[in-house]
Parts: sequence; C-alpha cells; structure tokens
Amino acid sequence: MLKAYADASASVQQVWTVLADVTSWPEHLSTFTSVTQVEGDGLVEGARYRVRQPGLPPATYEVLALTDGESFTWSAASPGITTRATHVVTAGADGASLELGIEWRGLLARPVALLAARRTARMIELEARTFARLAEQG
Repeated sequence: MLKAYADASASVQQVWTVLADVTSWPEHLSTFTSVTQVEGDGLVEGARYRVRQPGLPPATYEVLALTDGESFTWSAASPGITTRATHVVTAGADGASLELGIEWRGLLARPVALLAARRTARMIELEARTFARLAEQG
C-alpha cells in the first residue's frame, strides 16, 4: 500500500470537514477533474461517486467503511483490478495528522503498481498536503 502523510495545525474536525467534502476536491486539487455523487446522500457507507482524474479512466468508488469525523475507505473495481483508498484523520501533537493510502488488488495489481506507483505516490502526497493546508485556512 502506498501512503502519504501530512500534519496540520488545524483541528481533527477542520481536516475532516475538508476531507469529507469529496465533491469539492476538484476545486482544490489538480489530481481530480470531477467527483460526482451517483448514489447515497452525502458521505455514508454505500454511497457511490463517479471520479474522473487526469490520465485515468473514469471510476465509480463506493464507500466501504466510514467512521464519521475520523476515516473512510472507498473502492473502485474494473476488470482485473480493484483500487482501494483510505483516508484517516487523527489527533497530532499540535493539531491533526492525515494519512492517505491506496492499494491495488487483483490480476492486474502488480503491473499497475509497477507502472503507476511513482505517479500515484506524488498525487496522494499532493492531496495530503493540500487537505492540510485547506483545513488550516479554515
């Protein structure tokens, strides 16, 4: 699993508010073109989102697990591969800590990881830093 971390001088709630507003991600992140909810009402287990990212085919992510105010995991499946992404906010020494993770499973997981790991690592590092900065800006 690839992981990225960022610390924020903001509270856990402030970071969570930014992180949980997934449909606004494209307004702040070049790593997302659009995030549109296609099923469910807000960020809840079972909610589904159509995600478009530059250079990647569109994917539909389903929220598999959610601990409100702390974490969520969502997953998208396509032939031969499942992408699973985790988002966790915890209390840090002077605010909040954010951990983002992504992993691939399935027959194509290894080739995708070999081809995409460096780019994906840069993307989630940018995302973690951006979420922390946005939370600090309030």
